[in-house]
Amino acid sequence: MPTPGKPAEQLTGLLLDGDWTVGAVLPRGPGATGGNFSVGYSVERVGPGGISQRGFLKAMDLTSALAMPGSFIDNLNTATSLYKHERDLVVHCTSNRFDNVVVSLAAGEVAVPPALIEPQFAGFGEVPYIIFEEASSGDARNALKNGLVVADTSWALRMLHGTANGLRQLHAAGISHQDIKPSNVMVFDHTSKVGDLGRASFGGGRGPFDAEPIAGDRTYAPPELRYEFLLQDDRARRRSADIYQLGSLVAFFFADSALSALIDSELDPVFHWSRWPQDYLSALPYVRQAFDQAMIGVAPKLPEFCRKELLQIVRELCDPDPRLRGNPRSGVGTQRYELSRYVSVFDRLAVRAEYTVKKALAAP
Repeated sequence: MPTPGKPAEQLTGLLLDGDWTVGAVLPRGPGATGGNFSVGYSVERVGPGGISQRGFLKAMDLTSALAMPGSFIDNLNTATSLYKHERDLVVHCTSNRFDNVVVSLAAGEVAVPPALIEPQFAGFGEVPYIIFEEASSGDARNALKNGLVVADTSWALRMLHGTANGLRQLHAAGISHQDIKPSNVMVFDHTSKVGDLGRASFGGGRGPFDAEPIAGDRTYAPPELRYEFLLQDDRARRRSADIYQLGSLVAFFFADSALSALIDSELDPVFHWSRWPQDYLSALPYVRQAFDQAMIGVAPKLPEFCRKELLQIVRELCDPDPRLRGNPRSGVGTQRYELSRYVSVFDRLAVRAEYTVKKALAAP
C-alpha cells in the first residue's frame, strides 16, 4: 500500500475517464520554473486495434493553498482560477485546431481513494487535471540538455518556425502567451508547438496574471518590463513582449543563452534594472548599446548562410524600444507585431538548411 500523501501526488495507477491510466510522476528537472500548483504524470490508454496513445497529465495540487501566506479562501480561489483559466484556454485552442499549439486530449476531475490521502488533506480528494498530447522529445531545453535530438541548423530553424506559427495562431485568437521560453517550446517529430498557457492572457485584464508587470519567467522578459515600463495599450504591451521572447529563442538555439542575460552581461551595472532609479526611457540608450554589443557576440554563432537574415530578425523582434519592435513594413501600432512574415522566413531558411544537408549526404 502506498504511503498516504497529498491527493495530487497519489494518482499513479488510477483509471480516468476515457480509459486513461495514470503512470509515474514526472520529475521536475533542475532549473524548471512554474508549476507551484501542479504535479505532472505520464498517462496512457489503449485504443481500437490495441494502439497505445500516450499523453502528459497536469494535476492541480489544491493543497498548495494551505502552505501559502494570507487567506486560505483567497489562496484556494487563486489555485482553482489558475486551473480553470488554463483549461479553458487549452480547450479553446484545441477546438480551433491550432497545429503549432499543444492540444488537450481530456480534462476533468478524479477522486483519489481516501486510504491514499493524509488526514490533513482529506477535503481535497477531488483532483482536477488536464491531459495534453505528448511531445516526442519533451521541451526544447531538456531535449538539448539530454541529447534527445540532433541539434543541427535545420532542426533549430524548424523549432523557430513552429514556435513562430504557434504564437501567430494564438495572437490571431486574441491570446498573448506571456511566457515563451525554451521549456515551453515542445519538440515533436518534425516541428515544435507552443506549450503551457498557464500565464497567458485572453481578452486582456481577465487572466490570473494580467495585473503582473511580468506574467512569466523574469529571465526571459524583455528589458522594458524588468524596468516596469508598460505601454499604455495593453495588447501592444503583451504582444511586444511575446515577439521579443520569440526573437530571444534565436539566441538560445544558436548562442545557448537568453537574450536578456546577454544584454545584462554587456550593460554597465549602474544602468541595471535593479539599480536604476529613473524611468526606462532614460536608461534606453544604454540598454540599446548593450543590446548592440550582445548582437556582436551572437553574430559569429549564427549559420553563415542566413546570418544576415537572422540578425535582422532578432533586431526587429527584440528592439529594446517596444514601440519600434516588430516588422517595420507592417504598418503602425499592433500591426507591427503580426508574425506571418517571420513564420515564412523561418520556414524558408529551414527548407534551405534541410536541402543543404540532403545534398551533402547525396554527394559521392
